[in-house]
Amino acid sequence: MQRKSPKRTWYRAIYKGDPGTVMDGRCRQHGAVLVESALTIGVLFLLLFAIMDLGRAYNMYQVLTDAAREGARYSVAPDPSASYAVPSAPQIQSEVQRFMAADHIHGSTVSVFCVYASGPPSPNLAICPTGAAQVADPTLQTDVNLNPVYTKVQITTPYKFMLLPFTVTMSSKAVMRNEDN
Repeated sequence: MQRKSPKRTWYRAIYKGDPGTVMDGRCRQHGAVLVESALTIGVLFLLLFAIMDLGRAYNMYQVLTDAAREGARYSVAPDPSASYAVPSAPQIQSEVQRFMAADHIHGSTVSVFCVYASGPPSPNLAICPTGAAQVADPTLQTDVNLNPVYTKVQITTPYKFMLLPFTVTMSSKAVMRNEDN
């Protein structure tokens, strides 16, 4: 009768703790898995916060664009409750600041310009908002009997990133033709 030699199997190595078996290498890998997981989770959270920060920046830019548009619309449409008077530049700036304060945006600079085409006929600057800077724009074209007047509202504000150590300046503008032309 032939005697069977004991086989060295992986499950025997687990229970008996035989050195030099396959499981010794596997036990050493537990630390490597922990380090790999920590690095992967760190990169994942960095990517997640970067996406959130860019979404926040895009939302702020959209609010700036909407505020500039609302300011331009407020400046060109005469107010019936104020006997159809054109609002002044400080009133337009106040309206834009109020619009942006609803979205918790503070520290913005709001500029109001009265823009018209350079050349004849001369524009009716009486319909410009009081206190607005008057600017002749050579890219605008005049009609035979009319030089239309536009109101431009420009907003600039700083944006501080959550993760990056610097600030960028966001800017948006809106231009609308005055209703009294």
